[in-house]
Amino acid sequence: MARPLPTGPRPETWPLFECRVSHTSPTQSTMHFCISLFIMDGVSDLTMRRQLSILYEDPNAQLPACSLLYKDYCLSLTGAQDGAKGSSGLAASAEYQAAKAFWWDRVPQLPPPPELPMLVAPGQRRPTGEFSHIGAVLSAEMFSRLKACCAARGVTPTSVMLTIYCLVLARFARHPRFLLNILHCLRHPVHEDVSKVTPPLSATDDH
Repeated sequence: MARPLPTGPRPETWPLFECRVSHTSPTQSTMHFCISLFIMDGVSDLTMRRQLSILYEDPNAQLPACSLLYKDYCLSLTGAQDGAKGSSGLAASAEYQAAKAFWWDRVPQLPPPPELPMLVAPGQRRPTGEFSHIGAVLSAEMFSRLKACCAARGVTPTSVMLTIYCLVLARFARHPRFLLNILHCLRHPVHEDVSKVTPPLSATDDH
């Protein structure tokens, strides 16, 4: 197998995914997938993996039918039909309009992204902006204790992890106040098959 791309698919060039196979033995192989989040979110990735597992076990298996298209999902939110502007859908709701007005008013006061120190690699004239993954795994006991502490304080483990991440960034950032864009899965229950479609249905939160 050729070496996979170290940075993933380039967002300006199709295709935004890569699939390769490593033949580990005469009878065994391993498939590698690299997919841009521009075309798929976390739920879509899990759906695709489940369907691939079904076909791996039985190449003739019939995958679950899905009667919802990505276009239908988008139209249900905007209220538009056949390219025309509509007066229904989430975008026309009072809740959406209130949220939109709230964020538009806050945009001028939002801080910039964290200004972090960057090293210039030998032979480079400016920082390359490469990322390295650093992670750890909590034991089941530690995670249970974390969830209990979070429940007692009315917060989620995810919000605690995000807070820790922000504190680490603040330790190295030039300014203590900064803005982070956090991608999370958000699928409005517009149809019973909304969990079966595999486009990018994520939303962005600002923190």
